[in-house]
Amino acid sequence: MPTINRLYFSGFKHEKIISTDIRTPNSIAIDFSAQKLYWADARLDKIERCDYDGSNREIVIENFNRSTTIDFPAHPFSIAIHGDYIYYTDWVHRAVIMLSKFYGEGTVVIHGNLPDQPMGLTVYADDLVKCGTDECSTEIGKSLKCQDICRMDTKGNAHCGCHPGRILNADNTTCFGDTRRLECSQNEFLCVSSGRCIDYEETCDGVAECPDGEDEQEDYCSARTCRTGYFTCGNGMCISATKRCNKINDCINFADEHNCTCTDLEYRCKNGQCIYKEKRCDFSKDCSDATDEVGCPKRDCSTLKYQNKSMINCLHTTQCILPEWFCDGTSDCWDGFDEEECPGSVLKTPFKLRMNWRNCTTDETACSGTGTCIPKSFVCDGIKDCASASDEQNCSNITNNKVDKCFEDPTSPGCTEKCDLINSFLCKTGICIPKSFRCDGIEDCFDAKLKGEISSDETNCTNSNASPLMPCRPTEFQCETKRTRSSMFDCIPLRNFCDGEPDCFDSSDEPHGCVHRQCGTDEFKCTSGQCIPQNWACNSIPDCRDESDESSIICGVHYRNSCPPHNFECSNGVCIHENLLCDKKNDCGDNSDEKNCNRNECERDHPCEDQCIQKKVGFQCHCTEEGNILNPADNRTCIFQNRCNELPCSQICDVQGRASRYRYRCGCADGYEIEPDMQRVCKHKYNKEEPELLVITRRYLRVYSLLGIPKQILASNLTNGVAVDFDIKSKKVFFSDVSMVGSTLAYIRRDVNDTENTYNELTHLTTTSPEGIFIDYIGRNIYWSDRDSHSISVSDINGIYSRVLLKGKPLTEPRAIVGDPEIGILFWSDWGEGAHIGRMTFGGKEVRIIVDTSLRWPNALAVDIPSKRLFWGDAFLDYIGSSDYNGDNRKMVLRKTVGRIFGFTI
Repeated sequence: MPTINRLYFSGFKHEKIISTDIRTPNSIAIDFSAQKLYWADARLDKIERCDYDGSNREIVIENFNRSTTIDFPAHPFSIAIHGDYIYYTDWVHRAVIMLSKFYGEGTVVIHGNLPDQPMGLTVYADDLVKCGTDECSTEIGKSLKCQDICRMDTKGNAHCGCHPGRILNADNTTCFGDTRRLECSQNEFLCVSSGRCIDYEETCDGVAECPDGEDEQEDYCSARTCRTGYFTCGNGMCISATKRCNKINDCINFADEHNCTCTDLEYRCKNGQCIYKEKRCDFSKDCSDATDEVGCPKRDCSTLKYQNKSMINCLHTTQCILPEWFCDGTSDCWDGFDEEECPGSVLKTPFKLRMNWRNCTTDETACSGTGTCIPKSFVCDGIKDCASASDEQNCSNITNNKVDKCFEDPTSPGCTEKCDLINSFLCKTGICIPKSFRCDGIEDCFDAKLKGEISSDETNCTNSNASPLMPCRPTEFQCETKRTRSSMFDCIPLRNFCDGEPDCFDSSDEPHGCVHRQCGTDEFKCTSGQCIPQNWACNSIPDCRDESDESSIICGVHYRNSCPPHNFECSNGVCIHENLLCDKKNDCGDNSDEKNCNRNECERDHPCEDQCIQKKVGFQCHCTEEGNILNPADNRTCIFQNRCNELPCSQICDVQGRASRYRYRCGCADGYEIEPDMQRVCKHKYNKEEPELLVITRRYLRVYSLLGIPKQILASNLTNGVAVDFDIKSKKVFFSDVSMVGSTLAYIRRDVNDTENTYNELTHLTTTSPEGIFIDYIGRNIYWSDRDSHSISVSDINGIYSRVLLKGKPLTEPRAIVGDPEIGILFWSDWGEGAHIGRMTFGGKEVRIIVDTSLRWPNALAVDIPSKRLFWGDAFLDYIGSSDYNGDNRKMVLRKTVGRIFGFTI
């Protein structure tokens, strides 16, 4: 719930001072002259004040009747105090406003009719803060001789007050009530002069926490002995003994990490790190310095294949690498051996295309019509492998899944769990969930069968138990309605508030009284009034919500031959049949079908590079050379048609020579095989393990089959799960849990039978909003994007050693992050101001933006490594697009069939 809090600069004594009748306190300000705290509530449209401890709360001004006049706040955002006046910015009024801080009257518009929502506000003045000049600090306050405390009213006049729980007597000086001597606990230090208690570990750390600095006095810190239960660092600091040998440098001088003793079940790395003994010489680097794989029996790397090539041994470790990996800038041998004394770079060989041709076996079945053989495992797997789709026919009665069976009949044996119905809720499928999950606004049963239905735990709800919204950031607007099945976002970017287009499902971002800005000269105005960049219009991607930026009337010049065959495109974009041309009737509406009739432009003007075909009106160019097509830029010249640019293959496309350059052949990467009937689609060759989908939601981390059948819940106690990735080598599922209280990066093992919710946090990594995560399964590193710190960082797979790769521009609100470990390229999406998709090397070099048009909320990113293409999903424009790794050869994959896409994988 929204609150206003206070604490000391050291973090000591955190307490809530305002927690009732408050919704969206966007801004707070201090009146130093009167020692008052002011705040503006954007949802309740009012400005309030109180004393520093939350007492004496008063409403300065409130918009009771939702008035749209300038005399009342309609959506106050930022606030400042100077002299006798309050200054605040208002989103709905789009103005900076001044009024009296005493009575909330005398409204004056300082600056109005702003083109955008006014944001932060501050006052700069020489007399703004003069510590010690208030009446309580002067002789006036001292003359009152207050027993407890001196306070001031809103005008700065001093008077006596009392500590909480005590009452001011009639003499207006002394107080009545219990007085107790302040005592600090065993893990605290008493600041004698002020009576404050601070954390004992904060003493002698070089930062004064006591008002007079007595916790850092030399005579105390140089001679003291640490208390029982604390470890002596040797530099004056004392830390909790529980922090000894925790792999964190708590003492600053590493004294707490020296001479650590590993248990009998652990192996001691050269750097002092402890790992389980079974990790020693297991062909996987577990020590951060790789010493657990040094001095081990060598394995035969020549038997290992990567990209259909044999690997070789490293000199010191058990790692196997390709010869091409020497001197490529990455420590593939773990100890840096492959990057020592490098004479120069080594070029990598390209993929070899593979085509598989086989006769049917007992493990295969034949496609009807073509007789092509496919594995029996391909039958009824939801994917059409036969050209006739015969492998996906008559599959409706096939089900081996408990969840499907329980959907049809929850009373079937094995469906219903034994639920504690007092504390649990029974889903339709027989699964039990905590009763607190019932009607909390989040679907937990996942038992809705039809599109549009909701889960049984969220039906027949009054919303009385709905979960509170996740707090939004200062750069976001919080929608009024709590999240529902159709609403993924509680928070939207501030720039979308009052922009003429509702982004919240309840349209609370477009309140009555919004003043919509006019489109700039470099912008295109949609029919709805929405503004988009001018160069986004007529680029074949609808960016306006009403799609008016791609209408044939506006973009007719860009869409030659956009009418159906045997039709003529009028100058105004209307299509009419060729039989209506030159019939002395205005069929187009602009009479363009009656102009230039029977004019032989082919012979007179020679407009075409190749063949010219004369029409009743106008002409049509044609390319006669095999493999050539008309250049869409002018529809007159001819260009070579590289069929591979049309992406006919799911993975690898190879043009078949110069003589037949319009032909192509599809191939597959290692681990995949070509679909035998149509020869275009590659399918994964299932070995012992079938692929699975990992899906993270706000509260859950789940495992599904590729057909969407639930298989397992890995975690169900998350606060706000956002990102997930999998390390194929260690079998670890890495994920992020993002909240305003504290965010974490953690992992769960998939190769052990851990109980639900048993996961390990990467405690060495500091991050505030890790909204994207990517695992480099070759280099053994973790990459993540942090939205709040505007950065992308990297650490080793154990999360011990980390560094920031990119911070600040061009990053504003980085979101998804993916990479191609084979060539060491990292991609990210950013949906802040100036949304874009960028790329850089795994080492943070060669930073550049590759896509920055027709993007609003590029949430999802994925790479298709075999085809070397990048895919993204835009949650605002509702489409999935793709391009090559340079942002070129851009294609639209899906549009309007996806709604507010958040994440996907290839």
